[in-house]
Amino acid sequence: FPPSSAPEQLEEMELAFSRNRIVTVEVANGDFTFVKTCTQPFFGTGMIEIPPGGIKRTKNSGKMHLVFYLLKGKVQVHVGETMFRVRNGGQFMVPRGNLYSIENPYDVQAKMFFAQGCEVEVQEEEDE
Repeated sequence: FPPSSAPEQLEEMELAFSRNRIVTVEVANGDFTFVKTCTQPFFGTGMIEIPPGGIKRTKNSGKMHLVFYLLKGKVQVHVGETMFRVRNGGQFMVPRGNLYSIENPYDVQAKMFFAQGCEVEVQEEEDE
């Protein structure tokens, strides 16, 4: 509910997605598929699928704090200098400003949900 002193602002957006609507697409120069299901300036969600032998190459998380939840398979993750493995039902985080990569050296496709959030600078309104 918006605060009673603020004018009501409604934004139309999709609130739910069926399994058939979440279709990942190949990433240019990548060994994985990906789809974003929510894109806001401060928050986003989506799905990533990495085939056996595939990798999401090293990337900096920038201003985003990322959380991944493994729905299927298992992966090997590097965050900075730390390496670990995660299997279905597990989750991992990539704090903002970190280099990370996700590799699937196993023989089963890995499927992950992710959420990403960042701080948004709020500009204060000047009194007139």
